[in-house]
Amino acid sequence: AAAEEMNENCEVMFHAPCDVEIVGTSDMLCTCRSPEALQSTTPEPEGPVSTPAPTTAPAPLETTLDCCEPYAMWPEVDGGVTCDACTALVLTAPYGGRCDKYCESFGHVCVAAAEEVNEDCMVKYIVECDVAIQGTSDMLCSCRLPSSAGTCPAAPDPTLAPTPAQTPAPMPAPTPALTPALTPAPTLAPTPAPSLAPLPLPGTSRKIEVLARQVLVDGMPVHLKGVAWNPVNKGGRHPSGLDFTGNVERDADIMASAGINAVRTYEAITDTAVLDALWARGIWVLNSVYSYGGSATSSVIDKVNAVKDHPSILMWTIGNEWNYNGLYKGLSFWESVSRLEEAAAFIKQ
Repeated sequence: AAAEEMNENCEVMFHAPCDVEIVGTSDMLCTCRSPEALQSTTPEPEGPVSTPAPTTAPAPLETTLDCCEPYAMWPEVDGGVTCDACTALVLTAPYGGRCDKYCESFGHVCVAAAEEVNEDCMVKYIVECDVAIQGTSDMLCSCRLPSSAGTCPAAPDPTLAPTPAQTPAPMPAPTPALTPALTPAPTLAPTPAPSLAPLPLPGTSRKIEVLARQVLVDGMPVHLKGVAWNPVNKGGRHPSGLDFTGNVERDADIMASAGINAVRTYEAITDTAVLDALWARGIWVLNSVYSYGGSATSSVIDKVNAVKDHPSILMWTIGNEWNYNGLYKGLSFWESVSRLEEAAAFIKQ
């Protein structure tokens, strides 16, 4: 048997067939038997109910949600279908199939986008908010008020919480001998997140992709243990005193000994020698290329081109707590969004 746990324990959130991948989580509950045990006729203890169901019912249409306007205020809701966590089934045509455009149309920010299974809240697949969902008349959009940034819980992965009315058809009932015993037991302890494959030599290309809420490298999920790295020596100031080159050897040794395998910077690393030192110790780099709103968004081009082929680069980051500081320029929320969208477009060129 296979299942997703509730909270790093043996309580079951939902069951899945053994050959179905459980995504959006770092661990899972697996029930394993020896082949001989399958011949046993001893009844197994009764396990938890296997029908997947959320812990809370969907918010009614007229309910005012803390993180978004009441659903009655949402435009173009298809058939009145609303879900948990400020999510609704909405028409694609007026917004080009993009949830970011939909949410912006009534003063909200998109936090998740997906295609539904059958005019309901069940998710068929997930996309980024700014990616058009094509070939369908409706889409699932999760929208939040800008003022709620940092105060609302993260949008749940809807693939893991279908409502009772949308529960898929149950799998054929297992035989008694195969009924999982999901009471707390050491054998059901959550398994560690899978580790990366051996690091390649510099210059070796790898396939990096995003699937649901996971970052995959050559098909393997990356389990990041990272820190923010901004080496300014004692008495110095940021950014004038920033010294990647002078500190990387010492700092990388310390980070590697602590089990750290990723750093996020506040300024761009453009020196490949610094990246070589980090990569030699198995440390990924999340390279910040745009944080200050007073800089031209096109400034990211040279920073990206300088190191884009280095194997240590896992991703580019733009903005730092920009929804609070206005990109250190006092820009409004939507001015900041516009700048970051421009920077992201340059990066993707």
